[in-house]
Amino acid sequence: MTRCPRTLAAFGLAALAAACGEAPPPAAQSAAGEPPASAPRPWSPPRFRTRLQRALPGKPERVLAADLDGDGRTELLCTTRDPGALYVWSAPSDAEAEAGAGPLPSEPAVHPTGAWPLEPLALPPGGFGAADGTRLVAVASRAERTVVLHDLVGGTPPREVWRGAGPLDVPRAFAAGDLGADGTLEIGVATDRHELYLIGESGTAVRRIAGDLPRCMTFLADGAGVVVGCQDTEALEVLGPDGPLATLQLEGIPRDLLEADVDFDGEPELVVVGGDRDVWAFGRGRGGASAAWLVPPGSDGSEPYPWYTHTVPIDVEAPDIRGDGRTELCMLHAYDLSYVLSGGWGDSQPEVFAEGYAGQTPTDCTLGDLDGDGRLDLAIANRDAQAVSMLLGDGRGRLYDAVQVDVGTAPSFVVAADLFGDALPEVVTLDSKSESITVLANRGGVLAPAFRLDESGPSPRAPVAAQLDGRGALELAYLVTDSDGARVAILAVDAAGALAPVCPPIPCGRSGSDLVALDLDGDGRAELICADADAGEVVVLGWAAGEPWSAAAPRRLAVPSAPRALALVELDGDPLPELAVALGAPGPRRGVALLDWKSEGSGGAGLVETAFLPADAWPIEAWPIDLVGANLDGRGGADLAVLALTEEGGADGVLLPLLSAAGGGFEPGTPVPTGLRPHHVVAADLDADGLDDLCVNAQNSHVVNAWVSRSQAPHLVRLDDLGVHLGPLDLTAADVDGDGILDLVVANSFSDDVSVLINLPR
Repeated sequence: MTRCPRTLAAFGLAALAAACGEAPPPAAQSAAGEPPASAPRPWSPPRFRTRLQRALPGKPERVLAADLDGDGRTELLCTTRDPGALYVWSAPSDAEAEAGAGPLPSEPAVHPTGAWPLEPLALPPGGFGAADGTRLVAVASRAERTVVLHDLVGGTPPREVWRGAGPLDVPRAFAAGDLGADGTLEIGVATDRHELYLIGESGTAVRRIAGDLPRCMTFLADGAGVVVGCQDTEALEVLGPDGPLATLQLEGIPRDLLEADVDFDGEPELVVVGGDRDVWAFGRGRGGASAAWLVPPGSDGSEPYPWYTHTVPIDVEAPDIRGDGRTELCMLHAYDLSYVLSGGWGDSQPEVFAEGYAGQTPTDCTLGDLDGDGRLDLAIANRDAQAVSMLLGDGRGRLYDAVQVDVGTAPSFVVAADLFGDALPEVVTLDSKSESITVLANRGGVLAPAFRLDESGPSPRAPVAAQLDGRGALELAYLVTDSDGARVAILAVDAAGALAPVCPPIPCGRSGSDLVALDLDGDGRAELICADADAGEVVVLGWAAGEPWSAAAPRRLAVPSAPRALALVELDGDPLPELAVALGAPGPRRGVALLDWKSEGSGGAGLVETAFLPADAWPIEAWPIDLVGANLDGRGGADLAVLALTEEGGADGVLLPLLSAAGGGFEPGTPVPTGLRPHHVVAADLDADGLDDLCVNAQNSHVVNAWVSRSQAPHLVRLDDLGVHLGPLDLTAADVDGDGILDLVVANSFSDDVSVLINLPR
């Protein structure tokens, strides 16, 4: 019997490999190549080489990583727009870090702020009367025109130490330092109407600035001055303890700045990002502190070193992310939604050593050890995604980001299968807009384009890899649909190593919404089962005896109410799994129909409906669009996970577990929300605990939602969302790198690529 579902993980990788005639994957190896230790390890969630995304109830704009209590662990702070709030995630404990619990395992503490706050500002330890070793956090509200100081670790409620009622105008830029190096800390607030407030413990001074739209500011480390960058003048204003020191004209809007020793001469330089793609480094290659490039104004020392980065840089940080004792630059870009890591600023020409997608609407970034492993990680505020992203670092300058591989235009479906017989799965995408098929070869765990078939047929969808000719190799079947109806196209690898049609497309009905393969008669050739939503039928396509690619007459079963998706699930213990059918709108029935292959009185056999699970009995309004069979609770019976919309044609999704009951039938579990415009659900044991975990691609949220299954209620525990690229329309699970752990591959329809999410060994 062959049973090759559309995703490799629907029955578990080893079961699928045996069913399809493939060797099981090799056992997992340690980083040093040794077999895994026999001693049991504490359970830990799966960790993917990709951007992780933590959802928030508001729109985040600013983030800050800082050790607030002096315990050596990093807290992550984030401010949201309106209602204004400060979120604080505690660092993982030693036990959590030892178990590999991942970044920021705790739920954040929430502190209300005024609306539209600026970035949180962690003051130096002991500033403004803080207890020894702790740091107070200042937040400025643009809406309420206030500055509030928070004590987040001292066991007392946040306390307000200064409020600018009256003279304070709208805050635009915010920093802290010791102006004049007199041992007194000031908080600087640059506002509209040409004002700079210097707030000290003993009072407030107001200075005049020329610019009316301040965007960024910093205090010089040697106390020589405070630098304010203004949008309207496209200039930096440097104010000393006794008055203005210099005005440095730029050729673009300054958006962020900082002091850092980028040329490794022991003295800090001033780095500014802004304009279209500009980076300006004042003092690079010149000895001395700030005076070397500030005085006299207009001298050679004040001319910055120019460099170019990605489009519209909005933030710059100065970490040592490679762990070599030298400062690098991390820049965030608003227009092309990217981050860039650049080093080598002490040499003749800086170089980019890492870059990638920063998520939807990035507005700010910060670096800190977010997972307790001693390595710097990157956190990004993604405003319109209402989330904070995290990219974990490896300590050598690399970030665990998804690999993007270009395919055809608008890839809408993806399947992974060992088409070339090399024990590693290839990846195939159906590219709906270009009506093409892209094959990505697997070269030692690295996917790369191999070839493209330029004529897939109209509206290709629902690919499935299966043994269709009984000779052991896998063929690729998929649906095409036009005004003449739906047909199944079948391709096989030819002598030249390319996919080529093996027969004319086989008619299957009025429409094609999903396709699965299953050897129903035990002859070694899988039949194809198609969901025809328009006709309200499920259609079985078999093979005529004695003919290599001649289809027998289709067998049809009426399944009213638009069968949308199909899934194989083992329910009764016989050799064949049952077929679960998601029934959505339009039609009189909503829910899940269960079909079985039964012998007929005439000596033949066909599908019959054995049960119906009505959506009216579920704890939430649901219009099913997809489903998968899975082992979700470890109680021995087969479960179902149903992906549905909360209203017909809507964007909000919900995932509902249907758990097998001891006396037969199913019991609805607790529904969990998904991202916007979900399309497909995949079941795979991602954490190697014997239970299937669930993943859903959310097209308009640009992420994959992921849940681990637990034997106790609640049975689904949500992980951080997995950042991919733009408009993910399909996903599949496969062991891409051959380490025995299932990875994820996602087809991104808006960015014309696939994301490869490698599952990291634990």
